[in-house]
Amino acid sequence: MLVAGLCSYSLGQDASEMLILGTNLFAFSVLLLGGTLVHSHTFLRFPRWLSYLIVSPAMHQVHHSCKPAHRNKNYGSNLAIWDWMFGTLYLPDSAEPVLFGLSQHNRTQQSTHAFFFGNNMIKQEER
Repeated sequence: MLVAGLCSYSLGQDASEMLILGTNLFAFSVLLLGGTLVHSHTFLRFPRWLSYLIVSPAMHQVHHSCKPAHRNKNYGSNLAIWDWMFGTLYLPDSAEPVLFGLSQHNRTQQSTHAFFFGNNMIKQEER
C-alpha cells in the first residue's frame, strides 16, 4: 500500500492507468522482483542506511538462520523499520556465514516441522 502510494505520487496522475491487480505497474514490478530476490540464496546487502528501512536478501537469510546469534531477528517482510524500532534488527556482515535448518534448541521443542519432517530439516553438522 505504501509503495503503491509513493509510486502513484512520483509518477503523477497518469499512473492510475497502469494498474495490475489494483496497484500500479511500477509498484507491482518492485514487489514481484523484491519478493523473488529476498527469497533467493543471493547474499545481497543494501547500504547500511537503507537496511534500517528495507529488508535485504541477506537480512531475510538471517531470519531463517539456525545460528543462536540470529535467533528472533529480522521479522519484517518488506520494511526493516519495525525490527529497528522493536530491537530485533540484525545487520549481517559481508562475509558472515548463514546456516539454515533447525538448531539443537529448536529440535528439543515440539515443532510442527520437526514432527512432520523429522531429521530432514536438521542441518547436516548436527546429525
